[in-house]
Amino acid sequence: MIPPHSLPSAADGEADDPSSYDDDVSSAASGFSHLPPELRLKIWSCSVEPRIVILDDLVHKPKSYPIPVVTRLNAEARIETREGYEPVGRGSHIHFARDILVCDPNISDQSSNTPLEELAPLVERLAFWDCFPDDGRIEGLNHYSAYLERWYPQERPGKVEFDKFWFPNLKDLWIVKIGEVDRSWMVGVDQNLPYDVRLRKTARQFRYWIDENIVEIAPLDLDEPETKAVLRQGRCGKEDCQALNHGRSKMVSKVIFMDGKYRVMEGSEGWQRIMPWSTKMAQATEKDTSENRMRWIIVERILTFSLRWEGSDDEVATSARRKAPEMPARRMIYETR
Repeated sequence: MIPPHSLPSAADGEADDPSSYDDDVSSAASGFSHLPPELRLKIWSCSVEPRIVILDDLVHKPKSYPIPVVTRLNAEARIETREGYEPVGRGSHIHFARDILVCDPNISDQSSNTPLEELAPLVERLAFWDCFPDDGRIEGLNHYSAYLERWYPQERPGKVEFDKFWFPNLKDLWIVKIGEVDRSWMVGVDQNLPYDVRLRKTARQFRYWIDENIVEIAPLDLDEPETKAVLRQGRCGKEDCQALNHGRSKMVSKVIFMDGKYRVMEGSEGWQRIMPWSTKMAQATEKDTSENRMRWIIVERILTFSLRWEGSDDEVATSARRKAPEMPARRMIYETR
C-alpha cells in the first residue's frame, strides 16, 4: 500500500494543477512503453474483464455494450484484446466466451423470436435472474412432478433436451432465485440468521455431465469475482430491480456444463456426486443426500421449464451442443429489423 504522505494533495499545489497531471500521464505512458513486450501484452490481456450484459438492454438500447475502450487505445492493445468481440444489435459488441448475459423469466414466454434464436446458440455464459413469483405449474414439488410427467415421458425425467433449450451451448450458468421457495423443496435455513449468512449457507455449485446425466455438488464461494459481479450487477429487465428486491432472500446456484464421459476432476475436495432423481421417487433417508438431490431439482426446473423453448417440434432447430458456427462465419445478430 502507498503511504498516505506520498500521495499528492491540494496543499502541495499539485493536485489542482492540470499541467502536473498531464506530465504524470505522459511519464506513465513513457514508462509503460519501455516495459518488456511480453509484460505489456500480459497487462493488456488482463485489462479486459467479463461484463454483465442485461439481455433487455442489449435488445432495446442502442450501443448499450460498446467494445471496451482498452481495445481502441493503440495497435498493440487492439491486437491483444479485440479478438473475440462480435457485433450484436445496434452498436454493441459481445465476447461470448467471456461476458455473462443476464436474462429473466420473460424468456419463457418467447415462443418465436428470430433475433433471439440467432443469438442464443452463441451464448456460453448466462445468468438467470429469477425475481418473478414461481409459475404455478412448477411452484411446488408435486406440480413440478406433474409437469415432468407430461413433457418428459422418458426413462430419465429431467435430463435436459438441448434441442429444446434456449441456450444449447452453455458452459456456465448462474441462477439467482429471489424470494422464498415453497417448503416442499426442503431448502431449510433459519430465517432469523443475518441476510449474508443465509445467502452463503444456501449457495451451491454443480458440475453437470450432460451425456450421462450425472451431477456433482459443492458449496459455492460467493466471493468468487464473477459470482460477485452477477449478484452486484444482475437484474431483470426493470432498471430498478435491485432496489425493488432489496432485503428479499436470495439463493444462488452455479452450473458448470461438462461434455464427454464422467470423470473425477482434479481438486475435487468438497464435491459430492449426487444421483438426479425423479420427483416421484421415494426420498432418501439420509438427510444430506435428500437435501442435495432436492437442491439440484430446484436448478433442474429452470433448465427444463424456464429456459425451455416451447415452440412446436417443427420449429425446434437441431442445435446440438458445441455446434455453433465458427466466428468468421457468424453474421451480425440482433440487427435492426
